[in-house]
Order: sequence, then structure tokens, then C-alpha cells
Amino acid sequence: MPKKVGILSGTFDPVHNGHVAFAQAALESLDIVYFLPEKTPWRKTGCASYEDRVEMLELATEDTKGLHVLKIQDQEQFTVADTLPRLQKVFIGEELYMLMGSDLFGHLPSWPGVEELSEAVQFIVGLREKSDEADLIEIAKKLPPSAHYTTIQTNEAHTSSSKIRQTIAEGKQVDLPSAVLQYIQAKDLYHPVY
Repeated sequence: MPKKVGILSGTFDPVHNGHVAFAQAALESLDIVYFLPEKTPWRKTGCASYEDRVEMLELATEDTKGLHVLKIQDQEQFTVADTLPRLQKVFIGEELYMLMGSDLFGHLPSWPGVEELSEAVQFIVGLREKSDEADLIEIAKKLPPSAHYTTIQTNEAHTSSSKIRQTIAEGKQVDLPSAVLQYIQAKDLYHPVY
């Protein structure tokens, strides 16, 4: 029987409790979830290095069975045309599920290759703080008929990496996996403003 494999791609700058809670909730219906960090994220500058983001992901997932980190180091940015075939080659015969927040799901209809992606994977959408099922129904109407999605709501829907970076820069306490917070402090990432 094929495994159900979840892929949660993103910048993870830094990985936070919301990411982990979403992935853990997805494990209730999947066999395994891989965090897939993008080396050079689209439309984002000033990110922590790829190596730092990978290390934080490994620290955040090391004690949770079923959560792992997948690295595609020789691909700067992810596209359906380039990344999907690679994932299909790595996970031959497995059922692929793409995990994404509802904010990203809103952009899915405009993605190049969305038809190919919709035929190859199912989507698991994490509801963000200001989105609901009605929003997703409207978005789904713009997707190819082959697209199938389910939703997950966690108590961490309000959490975002940008808010965390800002909070750290302001020198305030943040709620992160403890090993990730220790790594950020040791590496002096997201420099506090004094």
C-alpha cells in the first residue's frame, strides 16, 4: 500500500510552532511529512541563510516522529515544472500531498503548472487567522477540476515568521521550539534593535 507523503515547502525564516502544529495535525491522515525549505525564496530578501534555516528545521523536527526535512540544494527556487518531477522521482509510487497555508492557497490558481500539480497531488490547507472555509470554496472554483483539498485548523493559525522576526528584532520574548530559539540566540539571527 502506498505511503501518504506530505510536503510542506516554504522559507521557514524561522520555522515556528505554527508550522510544526500544522505538520503534526496533517500526520493524523498522512504517514510522514517533509519540510522542504526553498534555497532562494521568491520575492523575499534578507533571509537567514539556507544552512541556518535547514538547521532550525532539523532542530524543530528532531523529536517528532513522522516529521523530517527534505533538501533540494541544487535548485534555487521551486517551480511545478522543475520540482514536481523531482518529488515524484524521490517518492515513486507514493501518494503526494502538498501542505500550504490558506494565504498561499489563494495564489494557487495563478501558478504556472497548476493543472499538472492538481493531477499529481492532493492539497492540505492550513486555515490562517483571517480565512475560513467559504474563502477556500471561492478559490477552489478557480482551480482545475482535478484539484482536491482538505483543511486543517490549529491553535497556531495566528503565528507568522515575519511577526516572529519583528518580535526578536524588538528584543521581546517569542514562542518558538526551544532548540530553535537557542539556535537563533547562539547565531545572533534577526538582530534585536536596541
